[in-house]
Amino acid sequence: MIQVPCPPMINKTEKTQPKVVLPATSSADLRDLQAFCLVVDHGSLTAAARLLGETKGSVSRRLARLESHLQVALVRRSPRLVQPTEDGVLYRRRVGQALELLDNATSALHEARGHPRGRIRLTAPPDIANTLLAPAFARFGETHPEVSLELLLTDQELDFAAHQLDIALRLSPAPRDSSLIAHRLFDVRLGFVAAPAYLTRAGNPRQLTDLTAHHVLMMRHDTSALGLHLTPSVVAEDGAFLCSLALAGAGIALLPLAMADAGLSQGSLVRVLPDQDVDLGLSLYLLHPATPLVPSRIRAFRDFMLNTCTRRDLPAAQGGVDVYG
Repeated sequence: MIQVPCPPMINKTEKTQPKVVLPATSSADLRDLQAFCLVVDHGSLTAAARLLGETKGSVSRRLARLESHLQVALVRRSPRLVQPTEDGVLYRRRVGQALELLDNATSALHEARGHPRGRIRLTAPPDIANTLLAPAFARFGETHPEVSLELLLTDQELDFAAHQLDIALRLSPAPRDSSLIAHRLFDVRLGFVAAPAYLTRAGNPRQLTDLTAHHVLMMRHDTSALGLHLTPSVVAEDGAFLCSLALAGAGIALLPLAMADAGLSQGSLVRVLPDQDVDLGLSLYLLHPATPLVPSRIRAFRDFMLNTCTRRDLPAAQGGVDVYG
């Protein structure tokens, strides 16, 4: 077996220099191998010839050529049946695996360059997905009807391989996983919002210290970023839930402003202390594996989301692209 070194490939997932292996069967025509597999599978030269669109004699010559090259009898022929030898059974199994890999590689190439279709399995934070991303997902479905989305909504960082993920949407300062490509969709800022009815009833705070006299709805107990100690009336990890409470007049909510945009644009919510927004240094990133060939369905979804954020279709979000990996 001869190993011929190749020039290094630009592939960040590879940790060793790739090799091209030239085995002893390298001179065997791919069509000869296909013919051999079909003969073994169907037990007939005639059936194999029909599937290949060749004559029975042509298939017979392919078998003879392959056996001559390998110096091994691969099949036993009789007037009514062609059966593989013990060596033929083993060779069929290994050759079939190789042909399947070649077929998968060709299919992957066609998919990467072809029309977007198929399933995208992705994960996203529940609150952002429910409030901010759902409209974008709906528009993507209208634009690409042959692509289906399967969502795993969780705040946990799921492993791509273990959960068979294609894409992850994650809140993060700046992902640095070299096996993933990360695109920054938008930055996340927190702001205070409330229903007009609540402010009419409880008054409109003019400064941060006034919040101590209000019902405050927050995602975390820690208020050190505000420089003020508050005892929230409600603490919840789900920003969408806090937004619903604010809409119901339960108090003043501190939550990602993008989640409150619908209520703000409709007037059912108003900004409170707009000069006291909180920057957590977080952004929403779209991540996918750093592979040489990105399937067309993944590219379509990635480009759609980047374009959507750049055009500010996700309101109150500062769109941008930072690529890591």
